[in-house]
Amino acid sequence: MKIKEIYPKVEKKVELIKHLYSAARFTFIFVSIICLVLNLITGGKLWSLLVIWSLWLIWDQFIAIDLVDYNRMSQIVKLVFNSSILLIIIDRFIISGWAIEVVPIVCFGGIIVIGILLFSDFEIQKHNTFPVIIICLLCIISAIIGLSVWKEETRWALALMGTFASILLFAYISKQGIEFINELKKIFSTK
Repeated sequence: MKIKEIYPKVEKKVELIKHLYSAARFTFIFVSIICLVLNLITGGKLWSLLVIWSLWLIWDQFIAIDLVDYNRMSQIVKLVFNSSILLIIIDRFIISGWAIEVVPIVCFGGIIVIGILLFSDFEIQKHNTFPVIIICLLCIISAIIGLSVWKEETRWALALMGTFASILLFAYISKQGIEFINELKKIFSTK
């Protein structure tokens, strides 16, 4: 009796991609460790954190592609989050004093792009709105905390970020209407 193979054979292309992925992961980890050790040996500012987070940003955005919830809006939210953390690292460990303006500008720029993507094709994109809700809530909370903590004249960026996030969240909720509650139930469903 001859057994018929019904499973497709693994292509060499898939194996090559797996090997490249493993090599890239090893290279990124090796470079991160080398930079950290060199920074600790030479002393000075913690530039290695900048290198490590930059490598993480490249890995997270371009190499390790999400298997779940992969859409344009979630990728932009990830990019805004990773870029903001990178800017905060630069501000805290390399040159300080400017992140209070730049990070909110990056955030409300990302909110504008997300809003355009959301409302340009609302019927399709309304199912991908969990990242939109999260970034809007984080920006609103950050703006409230930042406006209450910093008493400088550079607070305009925080106010603008909070305003843009509030407008986008309000526009999404008003466009959805009662369906917004149903979407929240779907997002947080545990069934």
